Amino acid sequence: MSAASERLQNILDEGRILILGAQIILGLLYRSVFEPGFGRLPSRSQHLIIGALTMVLVTFVLLMGPVAYHRIVDHGANRSDFESFVLAIMKPTLPLFALSMGLTLYIATERIAGSAPAAICSVAGAPLAWAFWYGVGSGRQKSRKSKPMKDSEGSETLSDRIKHVLTEARFFPARKRCLDFSL
Repeated sequence: MSAASERLQNILDEGRILILGAQIILGLLYRSVFEPGFGRLPSRSQHLIIGALTMVLVTFVLLMGPVAYHRIVDHGANRSDFESFVLAIMKPTLPLFALSMGLTLYIATERIAGSAPAAICSVAGAPLAWAFWYGVGSGRQKSRKSKPMKDSEGSETLSDRIKHVLTEARFFPARKRCLDFSL
């Protein structure tokens, strides 16, 4: 596997992991709105659930962008602008995802332990996610030399292209599984 092909595979794999996390939070929040106990929650918690659900839904849609771009615009080829496109999508998406996770932590913890511990979990959880995404990741990224992917329409092997297509196909879950929000 060439270096550009390996970087593309890493980008697709990291995107898939983020989408799986967003799917889990999206499923939990979506289901909670339709639970019988939702009406008994304080209005503040109901609004926080709707806010977190909206944020994670926007995050989910934005995270799907790189796969569509790679398939539609690049026709599955390794191009140098793909990596910059993914970074342009991820920079606003990850803070939104972290904020949604913080709200979700608040909602879950408030029901169990009360407002004060929930606020502590929320205030600690979102920045912690943000720190791991930006702090640890950016330090690691600076230490390795980043070379842009080359336009390699013909140099990518069939095996590499098949692997990328299979990874992209996993971004879009089967319809039945997508509609079933039970865990």
